[in-house]
Amino acid sequence: MIAATALGMFGRGGSWAVAPTNYTVQVNVGGIAHKPRVVDGSLETREFLSLTVTVDHEVVEGAPAARFVSWSGELLEAAHGLPDPDEPAGADDRD
Repeated sequence: MIAATALGMFGRGGSWAVAPTNYTVQVNVGGIAHKPRVVDGSLETREFLSLTVTVDHEVVEGAPAARFVSWSGELLEAAHGLPDPDEPAGADDRD
């Protein structure tokens, strides 16, 4: 079973949680915080979404859990599944 909860709705800024759980995987969605990062050699402020993933190691071993978290992060960073803001509404690749 997978559970998800959103903590970011309670205020501004990032947050994280370590919650006891009865679920195999629990994802806690925190807030969005502005943090400094180096981008193309210069220091800039970027928005970061805080996520906490809790895994029951009696059910899932650490290596597959780490791969899942890494893969999920890649999809989120690429905005996978979200429409391209540069394309007109309703445009798709189907003929």
